[in-house]
Amino acid sequence: MPQAAQRNVLAGIFLAAIAGLALRLFMLDNRALTYDEAATAYFAAMPLADLWGEAGRLETNPPLFYTLAGIGARLGLSPEWLRLVSILPDIATIGVGGGLAWRLGGPWAGVAAAWLIAGSATIIEVSLEARAYSLLALFGVATLALASQALAARTLRDGPPLVFVALGLCEVAALYTHNLAVLMIGAVNGVALVCWLGGASRPVELVRRWLVTQALVGAAWLYWLPTVLRQTTHDLAAFWIVRPDLSTLRYAMQTVAGLPWVEWPQPLADLVFIGLGGLGLAVLVWRPGFERWFGAGMAAAVLVGVPLATWTISQWRPLMNGRVLLWLVPLHIVLVGVALGRLRHA
Repeated sequence: MPQAAQRNVLAGIFLAAIAGLALRLFMLDNRALTYDEAATAYFAAMPLADLWGEAGRLETNPPLFYTLAGIGARLGLSPEWLRLVSILPDIATIGVGGGLAWRLGGPWAGVAAAWLIAGSATIIEVSLEARAYSLLALFGVATLALASQALAARTLRDGPPLVFVALGLCEVAALYTHNLAVLMIGAVNGVALVCWLGGASRPVELVRRWLVTQALVGAAWLYWLPTVLRQTTHDLAAFWIVRPDLSTLRYAMQTVAGLPWVEWPQPLADLVFIGLGGLGLAVLVWRPGFERWFGAGMAAAVLVGVPLATWTISQWRPLMNGRVLLWLVPLHIVLVGVALGRLRHA
């Protein structure tokens, strides 16, 4: 691709990030604090020793987001402006999501995905609340982008150690942002295993780097794992979330893949956007080459496997509510960008 064209694509993604930031800052003060945001302010005010110790374990989410919010609070941010801790990762997601769509579907797909993430009312709504979902979305998209590069590499030069280091850091950060990140990491490793068993031969050193990375991620999570197990077996036994039925699963997936903020023409708007995501997935499946197949497998595993796993676990310990899966929205938009890139090419 000519350098001039690459600069145009990067400029398009950068302008999308600037527009997304402007939209979010414009609406930052137009919202009252919610109960959950008050909880964020409470945990952000804790000393780090307490937040990462027994006192912090009173909260069902890991402490990384609250640590960042605490840094913002110590810099003098008001509880309303602590929302910047959600907004800034959201802006980074615009760039990372655009880059992932560019890799999977070409330059037009990257620009389209970046602008759709920037203007998505669902994503904006999530980013304007001082909670961990935007941060989890960033680490989720970054994990998929880095895993795609790491496992699609055919030579050691294509998969340098720095890629695996970045992948491991993103996975650890995701695990310490939200407990559901373990489902995403499990889905990505499942796809990797299927790739290898399916005959996608790779240098032994690349496979070893992947396995060592995942082992180190697991070791880094051991500090918080006892808390997760205790919360799952005891603290969440009488949690406020109601056990979901199949209609709850359908609504959650429709919210992730549809356009719930568009009132007219519904249900056509939802069907079109869900269909575009499906078309993007089909484009990746139909294209030759391991890289495209791997991208399709990851998208299917995360966008379908994670919601199904969350719903299944919720039959035992309810944890599926209206927001718990919204961090998946940028991943669906990446597929929509791939579909739009294909339609433009056609």
